[in-house]
Amino acid sequence: LPHWGSSQYLEEHPYLMVDTSLFELGFKAKLLNSIDDLDEQTDGLIINGDNFQALNLMQDRYEKQVNCIYIDPPYNTDATPILYKNGYRHSTWLALISSRINKSIPLLTKDAPISLAIDDKELSNLSSMLEHEFSQFDLYKTIVIHYPGSGTGRSNVTRTHEYCLFLVPEDQDVLRGETIEKRTRERGFCRSGQGENNYRYGRPNSFYAVVVNPSTLEVIRVEPSPDLNESYPINDTEEGYKRIYPLGEDGSERCWTLSYETARDLVRDEKDILFCSPNLVIKRRYFDEASRGLLSSIWGEKKFSAVSHGTNLLTSLFGTGGVFSYPKSLFTVREALQAMSHSYSESLILDYFAGSGTTAHATISLNREDSGNRKYILVEQGEYFDTVVKPRIKKIVYSEDWNGGKPSLVQSKNDENIENPYKGISHCLKVVKLESYEDTLNNLELNRSPAQSDLFGDLTPAQQDDYLMHYMLDIESKESLLNVADFANPFDYQLKITVDSAGAYNVQNIDLIDTFNYLIGLKVRNIDYQLERGYVQVVGHLRTGELVTVFWRDCEQIGYDELDKTLQKLRINALDSEYKQIYVNGDHNINTKLTSTDGNERQLKVRSIEQVFLERMFAE
Repeated sequence: LPHWGSSQYLEEHPYLMVDTSLFELGFKAKLLNSIDDLDEQTDGLIINGDNFQALNLMQDRYEKQVNCIYIDPPYNTDATPILYKNGYRHSTWLALISSRINKSIPLLTKDAPISLAIDDKELSNLSSMLEHEFSQFDLYKTIVIHYPGSGTGRSNVTRTHEYCLFLVPEDQDVLRGETIEKRTRERGFCRSGQGENNYRYGRPNSFYAVVVNPSTLEVIRVEPSPDLNESYPINDTEEGYKRIYPLGEDGSERCWTLSYETARDLVRDEKDILFCSPNLVIKRRYFDEASRGLLSSIWGEKKFSAVSHGTNLLTSLFGTGGVFSYPKSLFTVREALQAMSHSYSESLILDYFAGSGTTAHATISLNREDSGNRKYILVEQGEYFDTVVKPRIKKIVYSEDWNGGKPSLVQSKNDENIENPYKGISHCLKVVKLESYEDTLNNLELNRSPAQSDLFGDLTPAQQDDYLMHYMLDIESKESLLNVADFANPFDYQLKITVDSAGAYNVQNIDLIDTFNYLIGLKVRNIDYQLERGYVQVVGHLRTGELVTVFWRDCEQIGYDELDKTLQKLRINALDSEYKQIYVNGDHNINTKLTSTDGNERQLKVRSIEQVFLERMFAE
């Protein structure tokens, strides 16, 4: 057997995901250099961090691009503690939910719905808040039987259900439920209305003879439409076939539902569409595509069981129980996603209370089923991000089914013709980790004179708070929040990252390149890592469609004088029209010009990365 890390093994397991975080930067750079249209090739994005900060980061990059949102927020019970600073209860819990929904609305397309899972404890409060604060949406409620049988109650009434709420843009009809199978309808081919276009004089090109074999009732052909003022043959053809015209019972000259040319092609290419009844009436068959009915208000099937298809599913995936408490049934999330995005096989799905990653699992499952191109963004700050969410996605990409932590074959191993025995799926996953609020505080360094320190001690508590918020964070610590001097060597930018509750920390590298891409809302087309040459070039489009490039350099390798020569070699010219904007770090003397923005403002075509960073990070 080939070694698991060998090239032969990888060729035999093409759906085994490669985690670039386990390799040196050189490998990652070589891999990224080989991928064109990088963001378009990325199927999933998972963000480890506070969801409010993550939504902030997404604003420019994903504005009006999300097709639906599904969230399963903590239910505000002791069973589902919230991983945020306060012990949220009622109004403060509602403020948490409200602030996140408000922040996510600019990301939605105009017809995009939002789905929220909730139980009885906060249903009334949540419903009132949603109807009051988000009146631009209509609120719908469905009941999900997620604990059939025993339920969770300890007295009087056992709770076997929870709710799936939907916020639908006002007056939109977008939710759909079960699929209605394909069916065949038969209707008369002759138009029966009273309007002018139902008669020969109104549509002369739709008045013609349909030629039928009277023995077999087969439609043989259609004859060209006669001129409106001419007579037409009503006798049989030379072959003995019948000519049938669209004549009403009163003898009026009506017309067929299709023009002569369309009917001619239809009879030639689709023999079973037009047919003749025994009493010589021409009819037309309609083959309706599968469609979806309205969404049911009660989801009671066994597949919605949170035990069978939530808890037990994770046990099958990981080979052990207890990896995550109260996971949703995979099929509950699938139902919600299908209800909201049934008409989009290509859609972007957002979940900023990701939990165990069921939304990603459901999205991949739907794509596997219909070869769709749905993408997802998940945000989760829990410790299980690395132990459950990320490995769950990697597992389910490799194999559709698992048992005891091992992939399950779709068919017998003895079948020599199986090319994809685990039903693996091609998938590119991007993982982003955001610094926490605490990490930000740990990296603050105050630039304070002795006089300022003495003054601070003499202030009242209220004055100290005001000083902290309006001067210290804005002025004294600003350089430590973003030390532009460190941008001279941007590939080694580091922060102190907390690793345990005791306050211990590690110094870790921060990806300034990707951070800047999000700050300017850049959809990355490609990244050229040339670290041995001292630079990285990013090319992509802003949400306005403008092509821009971002040029990062190690200022020691590519100094003030060498910058022009390097840009010339890369054919980056500030005076031509290829790029709308060129961003460069460090001091430069590039000959540039003013360009107009969408707001008709004029700014330099070559812009300082450091200056833009400051503008975006400290914008009001």
